Amino acid sequence: MPEIASFRGVLLDRERLDPARVLWPRPGVAEATARAGADWLAAGVLVRDPYKAIYRYSQHFTAQGRPLVRRGVVAAVRLMASGEARILSPERTRREQVEAQLALLDETRLAVAPPIALHADPSGEVERLLRPVDGKPPTIDVTLDGVRHVLHRVADAELFGKLRRVMVPRQLVLADGHHRLAAALALRDRLDVARAPAGLSPYASPQYLPMFLCAGADPGLVVRASHRVLAGVEGFTAAGFLQRAREYFLVEEVAGGDRDAAAVERALEDVPGHQPALVVAFPGGAGAWRLVLDAHVNPHALGAGATPMVARLPVSILHGLLFERVLGLAPAAHEGVGGHVRYAADAAAALAELPRAQAVFILPPPTADTLLNVTALGDAMPPRSAYPWPPLAPGIVSHLVDPDEDLA
Repeated sequence: MPEIASFRGVLLDRERLDPARVLWPRPGVAEATARAGADWLAAGVLVRDPYKAIYRYSQHFTAQGRPLVRRGVVAAVRLMASGEARILSPERTRREQVEAQLALLDETRLAVAPPIALHADPSGEVERLLRPVDGKPPTIDVTLDGVRHVLHRVADAELFGKLRRVMVPRQLVLADGHHRLAAALALRDRLDVARAPAGLSPYASPQYLPMFLCAGADPGLVVRASHRVLAGVEGFTAAGFLQRAREYFLVEEVAGGDRDAAAVERALEDVPGHQPALVVAFPGGAGAWRLVLDAHVNPHALGAGATPMVARLPVSILHGLLFERVLGLAPAAHEGVGGHVRYAADAAAALAELPRAQAVFILPPPTADTLLNVTALGDAMPPRSAYPWPPLAPGIVSHLVDPDEDLA
């Protein structure tokens, strides 16, 4: 059962710094914000709340021509000991990234990008508790890159008490921030050992990590796939790859797919028999091809996933069949940092990598239900299989890790 707590958030003083300098949700910004955080705190640009609170957070954006709002709340969540986890992750983590996040958190002691955790709220009970907050003047209201970020500080003890009780029987499924959670657990354990023999207080700040808690059925929850860019595989050719792929897939050309992201996305939207499918594109005019899993192929029997459901996910098939069986790559070569695989956030960005790549692999977007089902089965997908979009604004509310401060 998740145990949540209020905390003294670190917030931006908008009169002293342009929000766009701190809150821009782009790759690398969270790391830069964390490193600058100590200086900003000293200068008063970031200010700790004088009292504990939780933070209502909503994002207003447009996706596929539709205006959407994703709503949730940022609250501190107790970190459980290994084997007692009530925060489940549907993705495997990479040791190198966990270590990098741990080094950053140890250096700065400032958690600036809350992980996103989903929970089941079929009756809308959590939203009913929080919805009245939305009509009040916001603490922060800023639009960046076409996304409006609205944050409300909530210090109502009665409301928090009700929310805490409602959350007790629920399970959290991580949708983003897998490495940040693993790093927070590692830092908590390190600080606990450093305070031997008594260890950390049960309610000490490092025992918690603020997370953005969002209902899995929230109408504004958009989940996207991370696409793969392949490079540096010795002896790789498009013709040879396609020949081997035909052992497992029906291979069909996607006209213009090596240039047109919309053509690729259309090809993935209409797949015969709802079979798992993905698109591979090659540089140098070698074209793009839709790979549809042959109905006679059992990816679970071939080791694509620990359970049949996860083995049939396109991302599991890409790693388990194409990378490992067709290309003969070991997991470290397609999941580890510095291997043969990089990532792209959307189909257009993936295709833009073709001049510098041997191939790009474009995957259909998963659903929030996919993440929930993977964890319910006790299985896991490859690293960076999915991510909620748009990203949270790093630094909109941060958490100072202080072993001498209790949150209860």
